[in-house]
Amino acid sequence: MKITTLELTRVAVFPLNKPMGSLKAYAKLVLNDSFILNGIKVVKGKFGHFVLFPKKRGDSSHSHYEPATTRFRKEIQNSILHEYAKTLTQFTSV
Repeated sequence: MKITTLELTRVAVFPLNKPMGSLKAYAKLVLNDSFILNGIKVVKGKFGHFVLFPKKRGDSSHSHYEPATTRFRKEIQNSILHEYAKTLTQFTSV
């Protein structure tokens, strides 16, 4: 089987009830309805929110996985942050 395209088929965001410092939520992605990526963090930085991919324990410079291109990283980040904003809106309107 050959995969010719990579598509974000699901994005789920789980805001923390009590944010821990800059960490605001965790996210999960599903690619091509076949591959799940867990443990992505939504973090608030000096210039706004961004995402961080899980790091190897004890190694702050290497991720378990990460996008190979800047374009795909931006697509992932935009999708997660859009879902995060939507989730916050749902929480505040209840």
